[in-house]
Amino acid sequence: MDMNTSTMRKIRRSKKGQSIAEMPMGMWLLLCGFFIPLLGIATFGYKVAQIYWATRDACYAASVTSTYDPSAGPPPSPGMLAAAQSLYTTDMTGFNATGDMVGGTAAASTNLQILQQPIAGGPPKVLPAASPIISAANLQTGTYLYFIRFTSVSNIPPLIGSGWVYTFLPKTPGLNAPMQITLVYDDYVENPQGLTI
Repeated sequence: MDMNTSTMRKIRRSKKGQSIAEMPMGMWLLLCGFFIPLLGIATFGYKVAQIYWATRDACYAASVTSTYDPSAGPPPSPGMLAAAQSLYTTDMTGFNATGDMVGGTAAASTNLQILQQPIAGGPPKVLPAASPIISAANLQTGTYLYFIRFTSVSNIPPLIGSGWVYTFLPKTPGLNAPMQITLVYDDYVENPQGLTI
């Protein structure tokens, strides 16, 4: 009986010692396998949200202007294109200035389109980018709805940077290379008559 008891005590002691020895490795695995990827996902999501806000604001600014005329100047009386690009640049500059997007995150390109959506249903038609974008005779607000589509293409810098990482890892967007994000936002044109100007 005494031998069995002492053997059990030894086993229990060894188990306790084993768990203490494994604890540092387990903590490192938890940190590297869970918390760092979670931080990367959260950071990436936050940056995408910032680009989304800039795209949404730019589309809304274009949708409430009085004219499509691309030659119209900056605010307070801009054309749709000038209004959209002005606000988008302002928003993206603000995000960069706060350090939230360190690494040169900026719009690679932006695009503004006018969509003509039949009220009765069916796919929208993309109107050609001209000024005026539609003639007054062809503007049919009883048959069509008109929408602004603002598209932004932006590059989000990698989480862990670049440089020496390339020698050990392949070029992986989001991890050690920039990730390109394309966002599209549509908004209703509040002044369709401005498309004829």
